[in-house]
Amino acid sequence: MNPYGPTFADRKEIAAELVTKAASGDIQDLKRLSQALYESDCSRALLVVLFQHLNSPADIMLRQRHASSEASLALMRGELCLGLLQRTLDHMVPSLKDPLVRLIIANVDSVCLAMRQCLPAAGETTSLSPRSIQFASPKARAHLRNCEILASAAEIQPSVFSAFLASTEFIDTVIDIWLAEGDNAQFIIDLGTARSCAISALVFKCLKGMTGREAFIQRIGSRNVVLNFAFGLVKRVLIVRDGVNAITVWGALRSLEMLFASCDFLCSSSTAFLAAFRNIGYLKQLSSALDTISRKFDDEDFLEIAQLFVSPVMCLTAMAVHRSVAQNWRDLVAGEYVKTLLRVTSAVPSGDKKLLGHLIDAVESMGPYIIYPTVISQCLEMKPPSPKERELSHQPSTAHIYDALWERINHAGKVYKIARILKAEYDVCDNPSCNRTGSCRGQQCSGCSSVIYCSSKCQKQDWKERHRAECAHAKLENSRRKSTQTLYDHTARAFHARIIDDFYNDYDGAELFGPDSIPIFDFSNLEVMARLHKLADEGWWNRLQDMSFPQTYLKPRLSSLLKGAQTAQPDIRYAEFILPRVGDESDICLTVTMKKVGGQYKTMYTVPRFAYRSGHRGII
Repeated sequence: MNPYGPTFADRKEIAAELVTKAASGDIQDLKRLSQALYESDCSRALLVVLFQHLNSPADIMLRQRHASSEASLALMRGELCLGLLQRTLDHMVPSLKDPLVRLIIANVDSVCLAMRQCLPAAGETTSLSPRSIQFASPKARAHLRNCEILASAAEIQPSVFSAFLASTEFIDTVIDIWLAEGDNAQFIIDLGTARSCAISALVFKCLKGMTGREAFIQRIGSRNVVLNFAFGLVKRVLIVRDGVNAITVWGALRSLEMLFASCDFLCSSSTAFLAAFRNIGYLKQLSSALDTISRKFDDEDFLEIAQLFVSPVMCLTAMAVHRSVAQNWRDLVAGEYVKTLLRVTSAVPSGDKKLLGHLIDAVESMGPYIIYPTVISQCLEMKPPSPKERELSHQPSTAHIYDALWERINHAGKVYKIARILKAEYDVCDNPSCNRTGSCRGQQCSGCSSVIYCSSKCQKQDWKERHRAECAHAKLENSRRKSTQTLYDHTARAFHARIIDDFYNDYDGAELFGPDSIPIFDFSNLEVMARLHKLADEGWWNRLQDMSFPQTYLKPRLSSLLKGAQTAQPDIRYAEFILPRVGDESDICLTVTMKKVGGQYKTMYTVPRFAYRSGHRGII
């Protein structure tokens, strides 16, 4: 006997003999094979034996409704084979030849079905990978191992992964793993290594492409577990929040990145998922979790991991545009999104233009929505950044954008506080002939809800002169926008009228504007841009560059307003404001009439319409 142990040739011979014996399905032979298996022993013959036995639990369980000794042995055999399959794939994936690839593809359904059928047998026979030892629950260990098997197989070739995505058994198995509970009745997520959690990574991989995303969304919907699936994602984020530490931070943040991205994939592709995530307050919870994690580390340690926060921040920014955009930004601000942005910006190296560019994009995406009452009200609730935090964010490449953000918050906050004191929620009237002198609480058109008046007298007058021809069209438009959560409501419009008053009266060039021209201010960017348009010019309806206006039923109303400008009194001014979109691809164009009252211009009348851009953002 070789005193140094078996040689390579000896091991090959022993392995071949053990594989031959294991083909009979004897439990003890399978255990001996598992104990003696070396990396070099993994072969096609072994895969054939494993797939043969992994077919038997499914066959037996399908034939027999109740437990039997034969079924119990089949399940135990299946558990042992799944453990062997995990080790075999780990060793063979880099060098698999096409015949073995075809063999794996042919057995996708049987392996996935065996995983689900063998779960009751998970226990002492469950083969543990180093990553699953942290879980006390045998089923949790089995789920994690099964996920690692599927993840390893999915990495073999694109053709294998495509075959997986075409398999309902594969999709159901991944869904079951995702919904399963492990230790302490918590969803399973692995925070034990520097690698990302296998479960989070596999779901991310499945949802990343449209083929897999559509297949999963359809199957999750047909199983009626959309809310459960969404809840599982948010709960995993909270587990990361509570469990991350200096040792686990790298793997935890990689898992967090995949969870955030998966959430974005689902929300952007499914209204059912978007509704489910909103039902559990996802944006505030995700944003708050990211902030909490960032504050678990002191400034010096955070410098080393700050770059890992950029991708989750980008995902949150992307998710904010999924309908009801103002409400989305409100929820993110409530979750300390602004504080997280500040901290990450201060920690990213000043020379990293790419990461800083992403963070600037995030600020520029949020900034325009500060002028929505629901967002600024939440901004006023947050604790102001400390002088140190504001100073740290002032890197040369980011100082200008943060200065613009604080300016927007201060301006909108001042207007919001005054409006709240006056308690004038609907201080608008859609009768252009209205002569009101104070604030009012309006009444909407009962037919379409798109217009609002200060009195029945104004409503009757406007109905005869204009709204009779608009109402049916406006009702359809409002109905569509309510269903897609992209409605521009009267509360926001009244608040924007006050924003406009404050901005216009403080604007340096306002004294140059006469009644024969209309200044156009673009508030859809954080830094406001402006241009001047002469009302005598042709094409006034489509005067904004690269924009189209589909609500042609508003042409008579706007036309009469602007024609009246030709003979307007000297104390009357007109202006147009482009406001950030409310959830689809349309910005809001708000045309206003202002009258000088007590030395200041005050908005008296507004006409909102939706503007679709065909090119770049911005006017100039």
